[in-house]
Amino acid sequence: MNAIAGPVPEADTQPDEALTGPIVVALREARLVVERILLLSALPPGLVADVREAVLHSQMLGLGGFRALLDSYADLRAAPPAAVSEEGGATHVTFPGLHAWTVAPVLADLAVAAAAAGGGVVVAHGVHAPAELATIAGFADRHGVRVRVAVEADEAVRIEALPAAAAPQRACMDALTWRMVREGFPMLGALWWQLFHLSNRALSPDSTVSRRHAGHIIVREDGSVVGRRDIDDDTDLRLYAVPEIEPTAEPPTSRRTA
Repeated sequence: MNAIAGPVPEADTQPDEALTGPIVVALREARLVVERILLLSALPPGLVADVREAVLHSQMLGLGGFRALLDSYADLRAAPPAAVSEEGGATHVTFPGLHAWTVAPVLADLAVAAAAAGGGVVVAHGVHAPAELATIAGFADRHGVRVRVAVEADEAVRIEALPAAAAPQRACMDALTWRMVREGFPMLGALWWQLFHLSNRALSPDSTVSRRHAGHIIVREDGSVVGRRDIDDDTDLRLYAVPEIEPTAEPPTSRRTA
């Protein structure tokens, strides 16, 4: 999949000037929008969910977060490690310049494995935006593992996993996700609408055909229905008979959210 790049929508695309001030975005909405944006990148689909969580962790920790996502989503990619070695009692993993968000999940897995074995150290090399590897703490905490993350002078990142027995056990979810659920994401509406409009590029363009095939039924051109008939009284089948929309520079997007 190739990244779908382009200028990030500016503030003049926002629906109401009053909505550009401070707002709080719920975790559900943040996940939905961030995931759509990542679908525009060159990431393989199987990595999108983990990278989405890394972006949310970053925002919650006061790191690059959503602003960094706007700036770098088109450059996100995945690749195997260039080298893996054991040296000085630590596992060294070298990456080919990959963004920290894309490697944080696998480094967290290595840290969790090290903790289960009595504790250990993982050192990451060749990571872009190394400070963002602080997001590993959230992934590790899901397994009841504590980690210490430090960026060294040569921009290598040292991840120390504490022995599992010394780490608190979580009864439900990790502490960072619990904060997201309770507090949401305080931010400026101006930034949120940039994220929202950018994420809409991952949706299929709205058309008469797309509307006829949305949901649990298909409506043919003659108005006949294929599929379930027990639709609610509020369904207006005339919507499906609207003439084809003329394409524009920024076509309207489907109301479908997935």
